[in-house]
Amino acid sequence: MQIDHPAVRSVVFEMVKTLEFDLCIKGDLSPARLEIFRSTDQPNRYRCRLWERNLYHLKPTLNLDALSEEEFARDFSDEEVLVERTWELSERFLDFEAANESDAILQAVANFEAHLSRPTTT
Repeated sequence: MQIDHPAVRSVVFEMVKTLEFDLCIKGDLSPARLEIFRSTDQPNRYRCRLWERNLYHLKPTLNLDALSEEEFARDFSDEEVLVERTWELSERFLDFEAANESDAILQAVANFEAHLSRPTTT
């Protein structure tokens, strides 16, 4: 499948698998999500996305000057947001080759496990 428009620069990829798991790094719980996509035109082409679920304190982008002090204080909220962390796997997962869906999952998971095994600098 291809979207015929000059702004679209790739074939269409469809999600074939979503994996969720909880990480505990330095005592902090960090729920994560790994998504695998397959090209609709080339069955051996895949993409992978890694997301971290995190809690953020957000404020609305409305006209804050129009709010009273009470409304302003009340309009902030804590929301869970998915933050993309694919770069931590490697840029090669933006477009990679695998024999099938299972192989694509194994490649992505093996790379993620290797990433977790690397020492971190703090």
